[in-house]
Amino acid sequence: MIIIVSGLPGSGKTFFAQRLSERIDGVHLNSDAVRMSMTSAPQYSMKDRLANYREMASRCAGLLALGKTVVLDATFHHHAMRDIFMTLARETLSTIRFIEIQASEAVIRNRLAIKRKDSDADFGVYQKLKKRHAEPLTIPHLVLDSTDGDVERMLRQAIEYLEM
Repeated sequence: MIIIVSGLPGSGKTFFAQRLSERIDGVHLNSDAVRMSMTSAPQYSMKDRLANYREMASRCAGLLALGKTVVLDATFHHHAMRDIFMTLARETLSTIRFIEIQASEAVIRNRLAIKRKDSDADFGVYQKLKKRHAEPLTIPHLVLDSTDGDVERMLRQAIEYLEM
């Protein structure tokens, strides 16, 4: 199974995706960590972003071949990024599920004020993606709000959704 955990910077998607992968004995792939493993000076053009998503897909395919469930964590803010994994799911005959993580803007601002291990995103990046670049997810998906920080509630809802 391929599980896509999407959301804007600061939404809590990485925190959630890590815990979900632990709970379901899956493998977590984070776009920021993959990007940093590819280059020490990441660029953020669409070409470079798609190269990162293709590398994530390559790693995902290898894990699927081993029978693993893969939890992918990235913004997935453009349909071309999602399409890479929709194609992979068809080619590998894998189930794919989408989970979108959201949070209040005040919580996101506070989260992005703290430096994170692999992410360069700050509140300005969040605002830019929110205003100009984020295409809404139009395929069926679960929306979880992380504003209250209740990860146990979120995990229960996600597991129920994944078992459908």
